[in-house]
Order: sequence, then structure tokens, then C-alpha cells
Amino acid sequence: MSRFACVLSCLLLAVPIGSAAAERPLLWGFGVKSCADFLEVHEGWSKGEEEAIAEYLAYRDWLAGFVSGLSLATGEDMLRGAELNATMDDIAKRCTAQGDEDFFNATSAVLRGLSLLP
Repeated sequence: MSRFACVLSCLLLAVPIGSAAAERPLLWGFGVKSCADFLEVHEGWSKGEEEAIAEYLAYRDWLAGFVSGLSLATGEDMLRGAELNATMDDIAKRCTAQGDEDFFNATSAVLRGLSLLP
């Protein structure tokens, strides 16, 4: 099992089991948003729409926190030197191709591609 998959599995398994776990979400923040929501924001950001820019920055902050946590946990640069905005563009491409995913799964797929992990 790759380090990325191992760390991701450990993070997901750290959620408490039982009735209390059913009441708590597994993901917090922008990771739970759909690809359709992200694509709408990404398009508005590229057009310079103020409201979309603010929301785009919130998505980017979520990505920065997610990547930072994984990089610290694995001891590797999960972006392999890529810039956050370039990674956001890659996530937008993934969302366009896989529209039924959420932002978390699209992000995870892009990170697996960047780090050449299975």
C-alpha cells in the first residue's frame, strides 16, 4: 500500500465508530461540495467575478490545508512542486470529466496523479 493511501486510510478510519459517528460528517468544509459547485465557482473566478473569487479562495484554502496535512503526514511534497492555482485547474479538469464526484474525491485523484501513486 502506498504512503498516500495508507495515510488517507488512517485519516478516514480515525472517525469514531458507533451511533455518534453516524451523526458526524466524515468530511468538513469544501471537500463535501460537488464538482458542479466547484466548476461554477472556478468559471466565475476565471471571469473575475468578485463573489466567485472569494469562494474560489476558500476552495484553495481547503486544498492548501488538505495538501499540507498529507505532506506533513507522509514527509513528501504531495504537489511535487506544482502551484496551488495550477492544481485547482487540474481539479477543474477532473471535475469536468467526472462530474458526479465531490471536490474531495476529485482532489484525491489529482494528487494521486501528481505523486504517481496508485
